Amino acid sequence: MPTTRVRLASLALLIAGCSSSEKPVEEVPPVRTVAQEIADIQRLEDTRAAGAKVEPFLVHPDVAVRRRALLALGRIGDAKSIEAVSVLLRDPETAAAADAAFALGLIGDNEIGERLRPALKSPEPEVRAMAIQALSRLGRPGDLGLAAGMVRDASARVRAEIGMAVARMGAEPETDEDKAKVKDAVLALKPLLHDPDTGARWRTACGLSRVDASPLRAEIEAATVDQEPLVRAFATRALGRMENPPEAVLIRSAGDADPRVAWEGVNALDKCTSRAVSEALNKAASGGESVTIARAIEILGKRGEATPGTIKAALRHPSITVRGVALWAKAFGRGMEAFEESVAALKSGDAMTRRAAVRALAAIGTPKAHGELERVMLGNERALQVQLMAEIADHHKRHPELDAEWDGYVKSALDILDAAVREAAVGALDGREKDAAWDERLEKAYRASSGAGMVDPRMAILKWFEKAKRGRAVALAGKDDEVPAVRVQAVKTLKASGEKYDAAPAPPAAAIEPTKLEEIGYSLIVKIETTRGDIRIRMLPGVAPAMASSFVRLVKSGFYDGKTWHRVVPNFVIQGGDPKGDGTGDAGFTLRDEWSREPFDAGAVGMATSGKDTGSCQLFIMSAPAPHLDGRYTVFARLESGMEVVRAIEAGDKIVKASVDR
Repeated sequence: MPTTRVRLASLALLIAGCSSSEKPVEEVPPVRTVAQEIADIQRLEDTRAAGAKVEPFLVHPDVAVRRRALLALGRIGDAKSIEAVSVLLRDPETAAAADAAFALGLIGDNEIGERLRPALKSPEPEVRAMAIQALSRLGRPGDLGLAAGMVRDASARVRAEIGMAVARMGAEPETDEDKAKVKDAVLALKPLLHDPDTGARWRTACGLSRVDASPLRAEIEAATVDQEPLVRAFATRALGRMENPPEAVLIRSAGDADPRVAWEGVNALDKCTSRAVSEALNKAASGGESVTIARAIEILGKRGEATPGTIKAALRHPSITVRGVALWAKAFGRGMEAFEESVAALKSGDAMTRRAAVRALAAIGTPKAHGELERVMLGNERALQVQLMAEIADHHKRHPELDAEWDGYVKSALDILDAAVREAAVGALDGREKDAAWDERLEKAYRASSGAGMVDPRMAILKWFEKAKRGRAVALAGKDDEVPAVRVQAVKTLKASGEKYDAAPAPPAAAIEPTKLEEIGYSLIVKIETTRGDIRIRMLPGVAPAMASSFVRLVKSGFYDGKTWHRVVPNFVIQGGDPKGDGTGDAGFTLRDEWSREPFDAGAVGMATSGKDTGSCQLFIMSAPAPHLDGRYTVFARLESGMEVVRAIEAGDKIVKASVDR
């Protein structure tokens, strides 16, 4: 029972006791501060207590306590708390009512749908915005009409949510009826592409880049000349995902002065094959950001259209990424002419150059090249083995009739006791689910992938069998896995194989690193020195205390010094801090998720996970906004300075040192 109610009840007993000297006077408990109440909620959240233990805080007179309790209930995700949370949709404090809608979205049970409908008509824009966002998290095409009906809302804040809501609800339409609903909802977004609010326009374009936006093709083409670069970038991305995209529009985007738009234009030209496109790509390969140059050369290389001058210049480029792609493009087009260069690159002291050499040798594909690749598989450099699996996956898409030439490498990779290599080996079998000859190998690999460090291979194998509609034995083992995400996937695989399972077993008590907020100041800044320059990020302990405090402890211990940025996705994210350097490592503990209403806009710093409550040490920094991540990952810090460094980072670059700045 919250403090105020306890005190009032005690006072009532005390007054009643005054009428009889024989009744003992009940002692009034000491007054508790808001900070103490919030600390109690924090402890309950840390241990993932049942929602019923947090619910009493929802009637606290202080709105800060009510809001913290709502956030905790959303993160805990106990469906039994839906009714208690729903009551606060009518909280007199707008922020609390909006938090109630957000919390219902995190809980995500289908029951929240009817609870949220009245909130869609709230007089408060923030409540309406959070209500449609929460409803969209259910991903139900049947709710698309509700979202489409809000495109002319008086509030730009609400209108900015509609495009992404349609993208979530229409992400996977299965029936013709659902596909028709998606089409109608997409058409309803037309006014938002001309919205006077910049945020509403770019978020709408972003949403359209995640669904079949072809019904609005003409309007999206027009959006590629919007005055706001983010609108142009997302509109270009949306066009690039359509069938037969407009070449002239994409060529124009590829030459855009804003590097974000230029990259999207070059990337989208992968689907276009005219001579004008080839000329545009060769031009893009001659200047601009390294990632854009590399992508242009990659597309040209696959087609054999990179001019000798383009490749020659790229091989001298200061960027390792560009030089690596140029070597691969030369090997892809000229075979053995690039063999000696590739062998020399394989002996380089630079890891990214060695990975480029593997790509080149796989492209050459001669017996001599295979001899070098066999030595790679016998070696201990796991990153090279992962790279080879990626090349084999790509080779299958182009020449499935030659799979037998590469199967020996995949079999060897499945036997290697390394999470990244084994997961990559499963990825190399993507598209080959009809081939039951791999079942026994994959079942053996699954049994040999036990423990917290091998979650990713287990997930990959279960997903492969789900596509294959087989794998009952593996899925039965997975349904009792210690990791919730694996159990959930195992149930999906069982259903696909014909078994009837309605839900994954309840998770066991979580072993989670507790929050130690006392170790971190509320305005603390961490400086990350990289090989490209310095990045400064401000912690958000009030939003994500567990992850913020854990991150600072690791920084102070020197954990991040010397680690790499192992993943770079242009116009999206850079990711690093993994002790294994391949995206599969952790710091020896896990952290609970701390989802919040903090958006994943450019500069947001999040924690990488492989399922619920699996965060540890890998951070990622957004180089562009990604609203589809909102409420799905934890924002624990924000960029203070260094966006130009973030955009310059290439895969393989180092975190030289991380330190507390103040």
